[in-house]
Amino acid sequence: MRDRDSTPRWKSSPAADFIDLQGDDLRPQVDALPAYLTAGGLARFLGLSKTPVLAWIRDGRLRRVRRGNRRLISREQVVAVLNAASSVPPFVPRRPRPFAKLRRMRRKVRLPQQEVFTFAEIAALFGCSRTTVKKAVAANQLRDQRRTRCRRLVKRRDLLESPLFGKLIWQPPAGRKTRSTRLPAQALFKTAEVALRLGFTQQTVRNLIRSGELMSVKLGTRKLLVERASLKEFLKRRNAGGWPE
Repeated sequence: MRDRDSTPRWKSSPAADFIDLQGDDLRPQVDALPAYLTAGGLARFLGLSKTPVLAWIRDGRLRRVRRGNRRLISREQVVAVLNAASSVPPFVPRRPRPFAKLRRMRRKVRLPQQEVFTFAEIAALFGCSRTTVKKAVAANQLRDQRRTRCRRLVKRRDLLESPLFGKLIWQPPAGRKTRSTRLPAQALFKTAEVALRLGFTQQTVRNLIRSGELMSVKLGTRKLLVERASLKEFLKRRNAGGWPE
């Protein structure tokens, strides 16, 4: 079990690197310091702002003693700061992984039925900025087509084959046979027949009719019949990957 009085381990930081660089000049001046310093006084002596000093106090790396109504830092703690700064390894900033937000993305994007996309359209689909799309092109993560001097477009095929964006695009389940678009020779279909052919429930078919994905004819007060041309067009879009299962 860890001792409650033990001091937390010092970590690499830009402030520690700065103190280490100034260590040879600061050590001879320690004896001239007063016995106790405030956090601001220690920060001025080290040539830092109060932010890292207060962080060290909050983390327990620097201990303060009470003198009257004030809590001060002893001269021995100043020596401990100089020793700790020279003992930790140099600070190495952590470089963010490129396109980290897109790589963490879990939802699948359904592409609209169009053959070319602008950078703005791709940014809106994937929830990123146009600058991110431009960086993906510069990093060979996406191939574009320059149509004019200022207009650059991306083909649908290139977007699907992109190692960055292609993984985020919805694809039909692998190994599943695509349903045939051949329909019986009849002009209208019941919602139950359409549901059986598409693998949906009848309520889903009604929702498609309500949203305009399928065109229907109303027979009587409640019965709906789906038009053959509309169903055939829907099957073509679905088999092309433009509509999810």
